[in-house]
Amino acid sequence: MQPTRNFSAKKLGSLPAFNRSLEEANRELAAGNEKLLREIGERRRAQQELLEADHRKDDFLAILGHELRNPLAPIRVAIAILQRYGPDDPRDRFACAT
Repeated sequence: MQPTRNFSAKKLGSLPAFNRSLEEANRELAAGNEKLLREIGERRRAQQELLEADHRKDDFLAILGHELRNPLAPIRVAIAILQRYGPDDPRDRFACAT
């Protein structure tokens, strides 16, 4: 962006010259606005991608936590059954004690 211009008619000399300066300033502003709108769109897309990645991470961690807890349940049940009915094999007694 260029610094603010002084658009006094005395400095420009005539009304057509003043209009040309205003038109040029409008074109520059329009180009700047287009650039800003593109950048805003890019930032919104990037933010959406980050939110989706964060959601996928949360889902993964939830599934991982569930999978890490669940395999222990059948092992606990088997040990409880062995403890309830008394293990006959010394290896079973060792497993239950551990």
